[in-house]
Amino acid sequence: MSQIVTSFIESLAITNLTGATDHALVVGAADGSLTSLGVAGNGVLPIGSIGADPVLATLTAGTNINIANNPGNITISAIGGGIGPEFEDDVFRVVDNADNTAKLAFECDQITTGTERIITMCDQDLSFINPSFPGDVTCGTGLTVTTGDLEVSAGNLGIPDTNAAFTQGIFTMGGSLFMHNLGVNNTFLGYLAGSAINNGTNNTSIGSNSLENIDDGTFNTFVGSSAGLNIRDGSLNVGIGAPALSFLTTGELNVVLGAGSGINYTSSESSNILISNDGVIGDDNVIRIGTQGSGAGEQDNCFIAGIYGNTVATPSMVVIDSNGELGTTSISPINEFQDSDFRIYDNGDNTKKIAFEASAISAGTVRTITMDDRDIDMDAVATTYSTDSTDATAAAGTITIAGSGAVSTSGAGSTVTIASTSLVWNEVTGTSQAAAVNNGYITNNAGLVTVTLPSTAAVGSVVRVAGLGAGGWSIAQNASQYIRMNESEVTTTGVGGSMSSTDDYDAIELLCVVANNGWSVVNAKGNISYV
Repeated sequence: MSQIVTSFIESLAITNLTGATDHALVVGAADGSLTSLGVAGNGVLPIGSIGADPVLATLTAGTNINIANNPGNITISAIGGGIGPEFEDDVFRVVDNADNTAKLAFECDQITTGTERIITMCDQDLSFINPSFPGDVTCGTGLTVTTGDLEVSAGNLGIPDTNAAFTQGIFTMGGSLFMHNLGVNNTFLGYLAGSAINNGTNNTSIGSNSLENIDDGTFNTFVGSSAGLNIRDGSLNVGIGAPALSFLTTGELNVVLGAGSGINYTSSESSNILISNDGVIGDDNVIRIGTQGSGAGEQDNCFIAGIYGNTVATPSMVVIDSNGELGTTSISPINEFQDSDFRIYDNGDNTKKIAFEASAISAGTVRTITMDDRDIDMDAVATTYSTDSTDATAAAGTITIAGSGAVSTSGAGSTVTIASTSLVWNEVTGTSQAAAVNNGYITNNAGLVTVTLPSTAAVGSVVRVAGLGAGGWSIAQNASQYIRMNESEVTTTGVGGSMSSTDDYDAIELLCVVANNGWSVVNAKGNISYV
């Protein structure tokens, strides 16, 4: 044990430690004694222990740490110049130099076991208060911003293509799939948009649930919530509006515009164009524009520019039915319209119209109005005909011209003949004559003159015969004809019967009383014989 010896020289006191060792460290005790710890070698430090004297010892090197104990200094370095000291994340903190209660901690539990992730510092001051990251930012397990904005003020925000597991290349919103490009040349934006894509390519959809169930379909473009929702294998469809074509499954080449347009298509309807129209189940190759009616979302007037005044080389008549369906009929040969639908209106006042009425025409019959080769003023067409006594008005398009007394009428083609029934006398110088109705014959021949009754004669027709020549006359009959003198005197019916004169100047007048066949003697002179 060392001792402390104090000596006094005049006013100066000198204290010496006896029994000490050169360069040794000593430790005190409660009773005032001192104990030597020994001489410390290079890099040896007194290391304290609660309730015991310090111990001289060197530092122990950790993993990948090298400790060099030198005279008067200790050098601590990483082995191989690589990784420095390692600390557990729950015991390592960076403390603010102005406030040691403000600390920065690190958490490593999200890193894959056995994996090291490196924070590489850019050559610029970096603040995590409204952080700004110059250059590339690489995040192995994600970058989370809990407050504030994430802004890229220059350069690009690059992410990989979407994989089938949706574990990369996606954007989420509220924890749900929001944007991705799974497949080849596909782009989907909106809640679950295109989330069932399999082999389909070149599809684009914008809107929540748009093209949600697309599988193998290609080249589809949809904009709007639930637009194209159930299309699986359909291709080349375009739909704009929510939820356009939302029930179509396999149809192709449809173009649809408007909220709810095409909502009635449920299967393979194809090659249709719809604008603000629900469509009809089973449509193919149909164009539907608007919805007929006057309610909300309906139209009852149509204005289309570029048609009026435009002349086409081979025109066809455009017609429309009560369902709004358009079609054409050839201008030649026949265009038919309901008489209630067809009007001709005045070019100066469209309230003045000509209508047609066909109800009086017999069923299955076509009546034709033929235009003469001249201008016709309908005001000049007579409908009332004046006579010496009363007026006649056309009925059902007909004016009857009737004969009376000595006047007869007849018509042929476009000609009406009005003739007087006054007897026309004819001299016969031969021996035979075929009589005509309403004619008289003067027989003038030395021999017998045979006059044959007309084979056709209307009731009231007259034939007269008067003798002049010495040969006299005989009236011959045709088949079925007869001549009656009185109740008991009548010729034999047919060609065997006849009536004849007995003197040169006998005369007779015959009246047709039965059409064609029956004749009666209304006047006679002389002694007439009959067979």
